[in-house]
Amino acid sequence: MSAEVWAGILAVASSFVYVAATAIQQVGVLRTGTGGRRLVDLLASPIWLLGIALAVTGFLGHVAALALGSLALVSILQTSQIVFMLPFSAWTAHAKLSRREYLGAGLISVGLVGIVLFGNVTKGIDVPPSRDWAGTVVVVVGVVVALLGVAKAKPSLTSVLYGTASGVLYGAMAGLIKTVLAIAGSDGIGGALTTWETYAMLLISLGAVATQQVALGAGHLSTAMAAIIVSSPVASTMIALAIFGERFTATGIEFLALIVSIAISFVGVYVLPRQSLTMGADEASEAPVTTAAAQAPSKGHVSHHGHRTHLHHGLPGPLPITLPHIHPPSWMR
Repeated sequence: MSAEVWAGILAVASSFVYVAATAIQQVGVLRTGTGGRRLVDLLASPIWLLGIALAVTGFLGHVAALALGSLALVSILQTSQIVFMLPFSAWTAHAKLSRREYLGAGLISVGLVGIVLFGNVTKGIDVPPSRDWAGTVVVVVGVVVALLGVAKAKPSLTSVLYGTASGVLYGAMAGLIKTVLAIAGSDGIGGALTTWETYAMLLISLGAVATQQVALGAGHLSTAMAAIIVSSPVASTMIALAIFGERFTATGIEFLALIVSIAISFVGVYVLPRQSLTMGADEASEAPVTTAAAQAPSKGHVSHHGHRTHLHHGLPGPLPITLPHIHPPSWMR
């Protein structure tokens, strides 16, 4: 099989592992007691440690997919996390999937199949010129600042706008990961540590996590997650076409089928019920959340052991993320 095929397989497989890791970590959290010893209990919990190991495995799979294949294809295929999240969410919540959830998952699946069939992409280059990356970073930061500015003026849109900003940053982060991997492969770790792209990747990663947490704490979790899930592959694809030299090879009817497939996938995201885009989370709750290892009892999901917890799945970054909700500072409200 070609490297591009392996990249697609790894992208989908890592998406599955991400979601499985989050679900298993959640089960581990629900099975531990509350109080000051919860972290100790988690570190001694085989199932929670299994979730951590799977999360690391998913990250490595994602990195390998970016190293082997095109940025555009890998990023688009990462949306398959939603399809995998539905059965895992039903499992952790002890609930059945609704017709609307089946419809949304079906649309996303059909769209992804179409993307795989018609979305052949030329691989392009692995390390765009620094000048091109610098211009791209400036544009990304400008877009994010504009989104946050609108959120300041329209507080009711904070969740979707911060979610979109986070998705844009995650998309740029994926491109930078691909570049840094290529630099490390040719010049070694020392070479990667001396290039500014490595540190831009770290800063953009922090920005992506921070804006994601504001989005998740500002309103409906699923509103933020839908914005992140849609905007991240869009940003990655635009960056891939702009500076990596990647091009979709489809023409004519095939290109139209590709566009329709992408549209069907995005429609599937919005067809899903709001609660389907969260992993065992209570959308109405805005209680602060600590790490998955230190959850305090809050108004939210009730486990079969009687513990209440408030968890969410941080998609679509390289790792499932559960961090404290960060609310916008007063000067941004």
